[in-house]
Amino acid sequence: MISIRPARADDAVALNRIYNQPSVRRFTCALPFTSLARTQAVLADETATHARLVACGADGQVLGEASLRREANPRRAYAATLGIMVDETAQRQGIGSALLAALLDLADHWLNLHKIELTVFANNEAAIALYKRFGFVTEAVLRHEAMQEGVLRDA
Repeated sequence: MISIRPARADDAVALNRIYNQPSVRRFTCALPFTSLARTQAVLADETATHARLVACGADGQVLGEASLRREANPRRAYAATLGIMVDETAQRQGIGSALLAALLDLADHWLNLHKIELTVFANNEAAIALYKRFGFVTEAVLRHEAMQEGVLRDA
């Protein structure tokens, strides 16, 4: 049983552990060795324009997180950027789908968002398949967007 709830300050240790898992970090633009202090700062920096949810297992263990960062520019207030990460031991178990469904419901029915944007490495096939199942489409390919394990990759 998966439950979804807002992220809390006391989730920092669990989220920091997920952020630093090699198979998770590989598909982000974050640098290795994210400090606990940095994770705590990210959680403390939430404002009314941001939403951050966590997925928990039946035992309450944090298994993943997803966020929407609303655009600060008033002319783009209809848009937000999506971020999502799932613990490497819990991938392909519906955690990402549950988090994405909850965030999209929030975006559609509560935040008046009309566009959700994201950047995903072109070689992250599992994530791309998830996004397509939820109706996301590719708007552009960003050539050599970011370094991934020593290689410039498209996103």
